[in-house]
Amino acid sequence: MALHDVKSQGGVLKVSHNGVILWADDTACSLLGAYDLQGRLFSNFLALNGDKPLAEYFDDIFDAAQLKLRGTSARARAILPAQQLDLAVWVDTSQSDIHYICRINVITEVLDHTPRTRGDILEVISSLQGEYIADRDAYYVFGLALDALLNLTHSEYGFIGEILHDKNQQPFLKNHAITNIAWNKDTQLFYEQNAPIGLEFRNHQTLFGHTVISGEAIIANQPDNHPKSGGRPQGHPPLNHYLGIPIYSGNTFVGMAGIANKPQGYSEDDIELLRPLINTLGMLIVGYQHEQMRRRTDAQLRIKTHELERASDIKSHFLASMSHELRTPLNSILGFSSRLQTSTNDQSERSVSALDTITRNGKHLLRLINDLLDISQIEAGLLTLKNQATNLNTCIDEALDTIQSMAAQYGLKIINTTDLSDDKLVEADPFRVLQIILNLTSNAIKYGGNTDVEVWVDNGIRNSKSYRCINVKDYGQGISATHQEQLFKKYSPANANERIEGTGLGLALVSELMALHGGWVEVESRIGYGCTFCVGFPTDNNAA
Repeated sequence: MALHDVKSQGGVLKVSHNGVILWADDTACSLLGAYDLQGRLFSNFLALNGDKPLAEYFDDIFDAAQLKLRGTSARARAILPAQQLDLAVWVDTSQSDIHYICRINVITEVLDHTPRTRGDILEVISSLQGEYIADRDAYYVFGLALDALLNLTHSEYGFIGEILHDKNQQPFLKNHAITNIAWNKDTQLFYEQNAPIGLEFRNHQTLFGHTVISGEAIIANQPDNHPKSGGRPQGHPPLNHYLGIPIYSGNTFVGMAGIANKPQGYSEDDIELLRPLINTLGMLIVGYQHEQMRRRTDAQLRIKTHELERASDIKSHFLASMSHELRTPLNSILGFSSRLQTSTNDQSERSVSALDTITRNGKHLLRLINDLLDISQIEAGLLTLKNQATNLNTCIDEALDTIQSMAAQYGLKIINTTDLSDDKLVEADPFRVLQIILNLTSNAIKYGGNTDVEVWVDNGIRNSKSYRCINVKDYGQGISATHQEQLFKKYSPANANERIEGTGLGLALVSELMALHGGWVEVESRIGYGCTFCVGFPTDNNAA
C-alpha cells in the first residue's frame, strides 16, 4: 500500500433519506465544486470509490444506526472537481424525519514506491503513536499498519478490524484494512465496492470468528484441520498458516488483526514481536473512535447553528415587517383614548381613572413594541442611522421633559448636573440618542428604589480615542457583579432581584444602538450603592 499525505478541510452537509442535500456549508460547496448545493442530489456531486451506489450506502448506515452503531468513514471522490475525499456519515435521530449528517475531508495522495524494510515500518508506526488521527482517514492509518504487520512477519495477506456490537450485543468485525485476495470477478467487484467503506464479517464459525467471540489469540499452522476452521469458499487463495491477534486498549477489546501464510508458520514469538505494533493499533482504534465522535458533534453543532440562525433571521424579518401592522392599531387606540379624555361628558372619577389607565398602559405597550421592533430591525440589518451634528444637551432636555411625568409617579426628580457652558456635539442620530437616554432614565426610575436620578455629560478617553459620555446614576440597591454580565443581553431584566415588569429589551437596545454609532455602554455598580450607566459617543473626526 502506498504512503500518502492526508490534508483535510472539513465540509458539512445535511442530506435527506432520498439523497437530496438539505443544507451544505461553504466548505462543502467548494469541495464539491458548486456555488449552492441545496435541493440537489448528493450523488450528482460525489461517488464512492468502487462505485457502490450512495443510496445503498446510506441504507447500510441507517441499518447500522438502528443497531445503535456509530456512522462510518468511506473513501469517495468529488466528480467536479476531481479529487479524493474522506466521507463520514451519521444518521441524525434528533428529528422525526430521517436525514443524514455528512462530513467530507479532502485527501491528497502522493505515491511512494520506496521498498519498505522493518526499520522503516516501525519508524512510521512509531511516528503515528503521537498523532491524533483528526487529519488521517482510517483507510490510510490502518492500511499503513497492515503493511507493517505483513512486512514484519513476511506474510502474504491479512486484515485489521474494529470490534463492534449488534443490537443483541453480539460482536462482529468491521475491517478498516484488508488485502485484496479476490479470486474471481464477483469477489473482485465485492472488494472494490466495499473495501473503501469497510467490510463487515459476522460469521463466527471461522478462525478469525474465534478471536472476535473470545478475545483470544489463535495460531493455526494447519488451518484446514483446525477445530475452529469453518472452511474456505471455493477458489479462495491458499491458506497455509494463520495468526489471529486481539487488539486491546487497556482491558477493553477493541479490534483484531489477522495475517496469513508466513513461510515457516507462526508461533508465540510472532505475537511477542508484534506486541508493540498491536498496542499501537489499540491506541489508533480508540483515537479513531474519539475522532469520529468529535466530528459528529462538530457537524451536528454546525447544522444546528445554521438552523437556529435561519430561524432567527426569519423571526427578525417577520417582526421587522410587522412594524406598521403592530403600531397602527395601537396608535389609533391611544389617539381615541386621548380624545375621550378631553371630550367626554362623563367626568366621574371612575371614568377618568379608566381612561388614564388605558392611556398609560397603551403608551407602555407602544414603548415595548417599539423596542422589540427596533431590536428585530437591527438583527435583520434593516435599521439605519440618520447621523447629523447632535447636541447632547438638547437631547437630554427633551428626554427629561418627556419622562418627568413618570418620575413624578415614583415621587422622585431627575437632576441634570451637566456643565452647560458649551455645547456637547457628536455625530449621531438625534432620535436614537433620545431613545437611548429615555431607556436609561426609565430604568433608573424603575430600579432606583425611589431615589432621585442624576444625569450629566462629560468627556472621556477609551483605547486612545475621545468620547462624549452620557451618564445616568441612581442611588438604589445596585446590581451584583454576576448579574451585570447579563444586563445587555436580550430579555434580561435590569434587576433580577426585583419583580418589576419589563422585557429586558431596553438595555439590549441601548447596547445595539451604541454599537451602530461606533460607541459603547457600560455600568458601574455595587450592591447598596446604586448604579451608573455610561454611554460613549466617539468624537474623533466628528463635529466637536
